[in-house]
Amino acid sequence: MSRRLLVITTCLVMVVIGLGIWDPYGKTLTNRILGGVLVICGAVPIFRWILNVENYSRFPAFEILSLFYAGCFGIAGFISHERLQGRLFVEEEDYTIALVASLSSWILIGITYRFFNFKGLRFSRVPSTTSKSTDQLIIFVYPILFSTQLVINFLEIESLTQLVTATRMFIVFWMLYLALSPRKTTTGRFKHVPIVFFTLDLIVFGGLLEGRLLSLVTYGLAYVFCQVLLRKKFPAAFIFIVVISFIVLQPAKAAFRYVTWTEGKVSTGLEGFRSLTSLGASIVDQFSVSDGVGVAGLIFNEAYLRLNHLHTLAAVVRDTPSEVPFAKGETLVPLLTKFIPRAIWADKPLENLGNRWAHEYQYLSSDDFVTSYNLPWVPEMFMNFGWTGIIILSVLIGIFLSFMNRFVFSDVVGPVRFSLAVSVGVVFAMPESNLSSMIGGLLINWGVLSITGMLFISLGKLTRRKTIV
Repeated sequence: MSRRLLVITTCLVMVVIGLGIWDPYGKTLTNRILGGVLVICGAVPIFRWILNVENYSRFPAFEILSLFYAGCFGIAGFISHERLQGRLFVEEEDYTIALVASLSSWILIGITYRFFNFKGLRFSRVPSTTSKSTDQLIIFVYPILFSTQLVINFLEIESLTQLVTATRMFIVFWMLYLALSPRKTTTGRFKHVPIVFFTLDLIVFGGLLEGRLLSLVTYGLAYVFCQVLLRKKFPAAFIFIVVISFIVLQPAKAAFRYVTWTEGKVSTGLEGFRSLTSLGASIVDQFSVSDGVGVAGLIFNEAYLRLNHLHTLAAVVRDTPSEVPFAKGETLVPLLTKFIPRAIWADKPLENLGNRWAHEYQYLSSDDFVTSYNLPWVPEMFMNFGWTGIIILSVLIGIFLSFMNRFVFSDVVGPVRFSLAVSVGVVFAMPESNLSSMIGGLLINWGVLSITGMLFISLGKLTRRKTIV
């Protein structure tokens, strides 16, 4: 362990111990210890990656997954869940079992990820470099994909949504790489176009003006990793601003959605931004009259409600199988049919698990058939096979993550490999949906986008030859 990593880890341990001693919400000692261990263990891998410049050519999939465990399960061991009790009541003892389950899952994933390396396997990867003609080609392709996405969204064509969205994002990340790359001469006179298109895509499809703050994770992760990969510098200031903005704006999201979705008072992007920021300021004013943990603590606690997946896990562990029998793999079956295009099988069952499972557990009202209740991986593991599911599925995820690290996330050099790594790797940043949806989608995107990247490279070479002739 390097000296800087040792210092950071020591500071993190001291903060966790201090938070545990302070204990503003009266959590049990066991939960504080378990939550603290998960926070420290989950955060250290990303710090190790940041401090070692030699790691910057590898997409940190395992590290950001560990950070998810630390942030969405570990921190919950210290946070009040009083605001969540109204819709889903759980005891502190349920939290203890949930913390043990999440910590066990993280340990098993980490062990199998480190143990398997797949060095004996070999197959061709997408090229690490592209030509000037190829880079300019994707600039002309993006407006077509942008327009197609708008039409598909308007007409609600489900069979094409995933394919077009994945391809569009792949091209967007490619342009981000070109925009930040020192090798800007590849885009010629269009050198400023990639960053303009990236910004346009962020505004139109990013979700900020619709109150979907976590949708920005994909764009933010791409920007951070691109900076790290090309500039060999970690944008700590950018991360700090994003985190603070999320904490301030997240409590206002519900009110913002009511204004925009229900009342329809927001009609333009500028009005949307002003509405969101003003609502955020009003939330801060409401908290300013409170005491206890202070204004900052209350705002953070309110913002954290969206990230508290430990609460869902605790409820699932408590109710399975006492209230609802084990699913016994039922939620994983769609993985087998995920690869069949809906254009071929029009009647392929829809993946509506987000609403269906919450009805089965009575976590949603009987007349609510619209809300999609997030089902993170760990609750789904327990829902299917109990503790056996936690063990087996965590091991399989660790093996799968090691496999992806070997063939996709390592040696991320060039715009195509960068775009591919971010497109499929963002799944590990927020695995808050069921396994079949996220892992199945990852595998499909990996195959389709690899072919897409090779196709653009071939078309670029063909265009170059015709130009020379």
